Amino acid sequence: MEWSLILFTTALQLACGLSLATIWLKYKTISNSYTRIAAMAVFPIAVCGMLVAMFHLGKPANGVYALMNIGTSWLSRENLLSSAFAGAACLYSFTWWKHKESYQTLLGVLTSLLGVCAVAASAMVYQIPTQIIWNSGWVLLSFFATTLLFSSFAVFFLSASTGKQPVAKSSLFIMGICGIALLISVLWMMSILGQATGDPYLTAKLQYVYKIVTGEYLPWLLVYMLFACLLPIGLMLTYWSGEKANNVNFRFGLVSFVFILLGSLAGRSLLYIVGPDNFLPF
Repeated sequence: MEWSLILFTTALQLACGLSLATIWLKYKTISNSYTRIAAMAVFPIAVCGMLVAMFHLGKPANGVYALMNIGTSWLSRENLLSSAFAGAACLYSFTWWKHKESYQTLLGVLTSLLGVCAVAASAMVYQIPTQIIWNSGWVLLSFFATTLLFSSFAVFFLSASTGKQPVAKSSLFIMGICGIALLISVLWMMSILGQATGDPYLTAKLQYVYKIVTGEYLPWLLVYMLFACLLPIGLMLTYWSGEKANNVNFRFGLVSFVFILLGSLAGRSLLYIVGPDNFLPF
């Protein structure tokens, strides 16, 4: 299990989601103390994710060489864009910490754009023609849906927890759509594992990984579907009424976020469970 990469990709998407959410809330003049905390957290989350990712390397000190092939390698682009995102996030979080609003909006937009590009590059790393399970649209769908799920939940929770501002139904709608998109992504992945190809050897490998996912790692699959897919849909349906949404309990919102985060981590683990390492018996 590539825990360092699981934590890195999830942290990158969480940091990007918080950046998108906080700059949107500032634009809508709904920012408050909770929004400030979320904005200040963007940089620590991004940089911690990058530091954890270095444990994936045999020699972390050689990580700089991953920037040597930007023109041809998505891995190099991922490293470059993630570094640029972390740098912009540092300045963005700093403006919230020091209450400096002069360039806050500009930095927020720049940070968010770099974050989206970094997430895209991160997803493209797994588009490998020789890896039939990874080389599919479900990976891209999963990465972007997770990012928007974090963002839409942050908008919903940060604006509703104070009870002073009406929650835009758009954030709830996006949250529900992201849950549906993640559900589609996991069903898409399972359909690839269950397909019969013209190559008996490849079909046998796919069937082997299918048995792993539905056997040993079934709890991970269920946690993913329950917390990252169905919970956001349930929250959308529950709080669609404006009156309920404006009375969100802080503890309930925090617990919901923890469950969504755990579900997202479980779902990201599936990316590596179905990866090349589980083809080893063949």
